[in-house]
Formats: sequence, structure tokens, C-alpha cells
Amino acid sequence: MCLLFGRPFLARDGRAHQCPVLLLTGDPARGAGITPQLAEKIAATLKMGQLAYFEDAGHFMHYELQDEQFGRLIDAIKLFLRGL
Repeated sequence: MCLLFGRPFLARDGRAHQCPVLLLTGDPARGAGITPQLAEKIAATLKMGQLAYFEDAGHFMHYELQDEQFGRLIDAIKLFLRGL
């Protein structure tokens, strides 16, 4: 289950969001809070949702990713921000 603002996230919640959302997720085996499959479902329900998955990171991807992988994280954030 995924929590958003302390309550379960439901598909109808995503349709209500009117702002852009960048969902960054990693590998649950490394500590990511949700699976890639659930992340895809959440991003698909958001009107302006984007998803970036980092298999070499868990919850603290900004700390865990190194070199090229960290560059991918920064690139994903920059691409998202350019679209605003």
C-alpha cells in the first residue's frame, strides 16, 4: 500500500491532482517505499504525473546514487522542471 499525506493513495486521488508530479522511486529491496509496478500505477492516475525509476537506489537515492546514476537523477529532475 502507498500512503499519501498519511492515508492510502487511491486512483481517484490521482485524478484530483491538478499539478505536475515527479515520482522518483528505487528498488524496494534497497529500501524504496513502493514497487515499480505500484509507482507506474500511481503515475498513470496522475493527470500530470511522471515517473523516474532508479534500480540502484532505495529510499535515499540522492545519497546512494553515484557518478552516472546520480547524473540520471539530476537529469530527470531538470527535465521535469523544464516542463513546468
